[in-house]
Amino acid sequence: MLLLANTMAQPAEEIGRRAVDLLVQRINEPDHPPRVVRMRGQLRVRESCGTGLTQPQR
Repeated sequence: MLLLANTMAQPAEEIGRRAVDLLVQRINEPDHPPRVVRMRGQLRVRESCGTGLTQPQR
C-alpha cells in the first residue's frame, strides 16, 4: 500500500532569487542589520491526513 504524505510546497525559485538579492545587499552594505524574509508555502493535502482527499499536483 502506497500512502502519499502531506507536504509543503515551497517557492524554490523565488527563495533563490531573494537569497542572491540579500547576499548582494550584504556585500554592498556589510553593516546593514540582518533581515527576516518570509514567503508563502502551499500545503499539499494528500492521503496521510486520513481524509481520503487529495489535491492535484501543480
